[in-house]
Amino acid sequence: MNLIIDFILVVGFTISIVILILNSNQKKLTKKTLCTIHIIALLYIINFYFELHNLKILSFVSFLFTGGLLLCLGPILLFYTKSICTNKQTIKKNELIHFIPHILYWTIVTIPFLINTFSESKVFKHLLVIENYDIPYWFETLMFIGYILFSIQLFLRYKSILKSNFSSLDPNNLKWSQFFLIGLLMVMLVDVSGSITKLFIEVKWETGFITIISYIIILTYLTYYGINNSSVLINKTLLNTIDVKLEKEIQPAPQKTAIQSNEDYILLKEKLDHILQIQKPYLDENLSLNALAKLIGISDKKLSILLNQHLETTFYDLINKKRVDAVKEKINMLIRIST
Repeated sequence: MNLIIDFILVVGFTISIVILILNSNQKKLTKKTLCTIHIIALLYIINFYFELHNLKILSFVSFLFTGGLLLCLGPILLFYTKSICTNKQTIKKNELIHFIPHILYWTIVTIPFLINTFSESKVFKHLLVIENYDIPYWFETLMFIGYILFSIQLFLRYKSILKSNFSSLDPNNLKWSQFFLIGLLMVMLVDVSGSITKLFIEVKWETGFITIISYIIILTYLTYYGINNSSVLINKTLLNTIDVKLEKEIQPAPQKTAIQSNEDYILLKEKLDHILQIQKPYLDENLSLNALAKLIGISDKKLSILLNQHLETTFYDLINKKRVDAVKEKINMLIRIST
């Protein structure tokens, strides 16, 4: 059994290295954050290996690195999410506040644990209470799950904004990151389920093994998906398309009252249909919401309202539907000519 577990751990280690290599062409902040995430995952795999083989000294050393590390992983995941959909290049000083829980963990748990280990008398009695109720595990795990959920929410919001403003966005460029975030959430839910099971049922084997397997399975799929869709790991196409400041280009959607009446709505829709039919701006692969709004003679805010709230579609979906219709029309024309 141990040989099988060792093989799985080695596979997970190898795949993590492959991911780190594939990640080398990412933009700077994305590369740093994603590399850090996988390095942290590697530390957990190594720590599990040491504990599995009862290597006490190495297990102790690895604990010093992995203890409370999920409190670091959460903020890093958040910065990764921001980096893939925006022009964010660095982590600002005021954002370092996210790492305070990890510093507190070291202050309250790790450092007292070290002192207790190397001193004859157990100076810090609070560690016994903490260990009995497994408080560190639940604290860092729930914090990390919270960061994952917030990152997913933020990612979906960015994705919605991009679809509302740019027509050349390839959804596949974001799928890898979306799978990655959801995959991490699934891994943590598996881990929490195992821990809850241990509270009510006596389990003779280590439930953390299932967590490691879940992570390696998801990582294997992501590696396969990334190799077969190299642009998914690079994102340069996406970043070149939106090489403008989102703060200036994309403003919060105005209220529906911006289109005052039904006559105003009909007039705007007729203008939009006329421009699309006559000028065919959708043939420009770099067409943006702002550019189309200028052709119609209205603000991008008003066009956004017309599409999202009145026509119940996004800019991306509208333009790409027109492109598909144009291709179909050309195919039908060729068929008629050939017959």
